[in-house]
Amino acid sequence: AKVGLLRYDTVAQGANAVRARIDALRGEGVKLVIADAISDADLFALGEGCAALPLITGG
Repeated sequence: AKVGLLRYDTVAQGANAVRARIDALRGEGVKLVIADAISDADLFALGEGCAALPLITGG
């Protein structure tokens, strides 16, 4: 499966930016996305932006 990156600078812009980037990646045929987060606020932005999507986590 094609993998894409959701960079921290996008995540830091909030849930709308996360959704927009994921939509763009899907348009490129990406099936899995790796996201970067530093703070709890980043995790909340990812949670809101990806709420309708399946989630796989890693440490």
